[in-house]
Amino acid sequence: MVYDHIPEVDWYVASSAYLDDLYRPIHTLRNFAVMVAVLCLLGGGGVAMRISMSITKPLRLLMERFSRGATGDYSVRMDYQSLDEIGQLSSFFNCFMEQLDSETRERKRLERQVTEAEDQERMRIGQDLHDDLAPHLIGIEVMCRVLHKKLSANSPADAAQAETIRALMAEATQKTRALAKGLCPIHRVEEGLGIALRELADTVSTIFSVPCQVSGDEVVKIGRAASVHVFRIAQQAIYNAVKHAAPGRIAVSLHQEDDRLTLEVRDDGQGFSEAVHSTGMGMRIMDFRARMIGATLEVESDPARGTTVRLSLNHTQTEAEEAPNA
Repeated sequence: MVYDHIPEVDWYVASSAYLDDLYRPIHTLRNFAVMVAVLCLLGGGGVAMRISMSITKPLRLLMERFSRGATGDYSVRMDYQSLDEIGQLSSFFNCFMEQLDSETRERKRLERQVTEAEDQERMRIGQDLHDDLAPHLIGIEVMCRVLHKKLSANSPADAAQAETIRALMAEATQKTRALAKGLCPIHRVEEGLGIALRELADTVSTIFSVPCQVSGDEVVKIGRAASVHVFRIAQQAIYNAVKHAAPGRIAVSLHQEDDRLTLEVRDDGQGFSEAVHSTGMGMRIMDFRARMIGATLEVESDPARGTTVRLSLNHTQTEAEEAPNA
């Protein structure tokens, strides 16, 4: 209540009101201000969230594309079309991946050419051994046989030496032909990868006197180029075992189940260390050939159990990769 005294008339004037009536406009204004603040907060939060999503979503997508590219998939691209910084970053990413994809394709093409040139050189050497050196050795063997006949009557000791030379020449001819077959297996691979591996095993047994046996499928359904690479990997694994492991025997298995081809070369030699595996030229060549055909190469070595080289190949993928080059 508010009151006052008027002396002239000796009156006391008073006025009263409820506090709720006085504070009601203030409360109304306060509630209105709070509601406006809440609406502004909600609206601003929504706008901020939309802005944040417009930035973070493309960034997450770009990170996912980078992750896929890091695994070797260089075909990934960003579909984000905008003139802002994210759009420019996406454009740079697409240009980078296109350049990387182009360089990778060119590198694989050059690697394939180098490998093909190596195989052609091997074939040339094998053909020279078979067509030139082998007939030359056969000619010397025939001359030794004629010399043996001439010396048999007058000089038995010299005849025996001539026969020894003839036998050595015959053995050299046999080993030369075996080497020629090992260097030039392409025609045998076309007849069947298993057949080519069995001839390789016979060559190893003949030249190095190490029993080598092949089991499994003779004919497998993979492309010609992939067959040559698989043969070379098996050949390198066998030669590595003969050269470094001193094995008592070598076992090669070749199996195909559905779209999966598995090659395994196992020996009972002395094994090797991880350092040899990572630095040896033969291992690097096998890894390179496996990558060329998209295969998985695993090597297990134990001094007590020997070494196992295992190649796993999806021939459907290999045929798809060979199709553009056909």
